Amino acid sequence: VIIGIVSIAFSIFIILATIKIMEDFLLKLTKTLDDISEGKYETNIRDYENLIGKNKEFYVIKNALEKMQSRVQKRELDLEKLANYDMLTMIYNRRYLFQMLDDEYEKAKILDINFTIALLDLDDFKLVNDTFGHFIGDDVLKRIVEVIKECLREKDMVGRYGGEEFLIIFPDSCLDEVIGILREIRQNIENIEWEISSLKSTVSIGAVDYRGQSLEKMIQEADYYLYEAKHQGKNKIESPIHSQKNNL
Repeated sequence: VIIGIVSIAFSIFIILATIKIMEDFLLKLTKTLDDISEGKYETNIRDYENLIGKNKEFYVIKNALEKMQSRVQKRELDLEKLANYDMLTMIYNRRYLFQMLDDEYEKAKILDINFTIALLDLDDFKLVNDTFGHFIGDDVLKRIVEVIKECLREKDMVGRYGGEEFLIIFPDSCLDEVIGILREIRQNIENIEWEISSLKSTVSIGAVDYRGQSLEKMIQEADYYLYEAKHQGKNKIESPIHSQKNNL
């Protein structure tokens, strides 16, 4: 009788312990699913081992959760790329570029600091597309972006403003500080050696720095100086204080 009672008590203990483990597991499972749905991927699913021990069925659930967590995180990163990046050149798109530009402008106003923007436009790019085709034109755009990025500092930002036009944001920098970078960009683009010997590339640049004017005015000024660079024969840099009309 005593052995039977002990056996029953032991069985009840095992059942209660198992129920407690399952409750803890389900609570953690619910929290993990909530975290994943909210984009919190730091949850360490491997911590489940502390709850599930060596139970095979629980390991199957844990592994499935790890795969789901990885897939959800990858899809979120893919969506972020679609929302913020230009898919051809893999630099910021116009929408996200203007978000960063707004942020930089507000920071400059509040902290009374400087920043510079530059508009770059590929010279005669329509002729490239018309002569060599759009596939070559796409390759040209991607190579131009590589050259631009190689010249920029870590804190600088570049995005596709539209078509063959790009916008660079130079945080905490006046024109004097970045004119050398712009000259390097212009020269390196001109010096690209293309597989098609008859293919040439140059860029015109208009640049302005923040001097208390509105953001709209800054963009208008950059566009004006870009037009001046084109008007002066292309392959030039124009700004309020620097000119390369006679000094390439």
